[in-house]
Amino acid sequence: MASLELVVSVGAGLAAVGIGFVVIDYFLVRLVKRMYPQGSQAWTQMDISHLNAKDQRRFQAIPTRYEEVTSHKMRRLGLAVSACGLLILVGCGIWHFVSR
Repeated sequence: MASLELVVSVGAGLAAVGIGFVVIDYFLVRLVKRMYPQGSQAWTQMDISHLNAKDQRRFQAIPTRYEEVTSHKMRRLGLAVSACGLLILVGCGIWHFVSR
């Protein structure tokens, strides 16, 4: 029975980690949108010609980073991990009732 307990704890852990990803994504996107309400367009209006090449590349990458943060990729990953954990828990529950 120790193996069933291990599988249940892994399933519960996956579900908890997935929910954590969803919560982190929610607050991270909310924070970024509050810090930069104008979106990724603010950096395209800045004059960066006086900066060196390395800093110009950094400023040119900011809009794509903003879009990556606000695209909810971590939320989708969290939902997938939670679904796997819940699927494991449901499977263990069914296995427990069938094997009785």
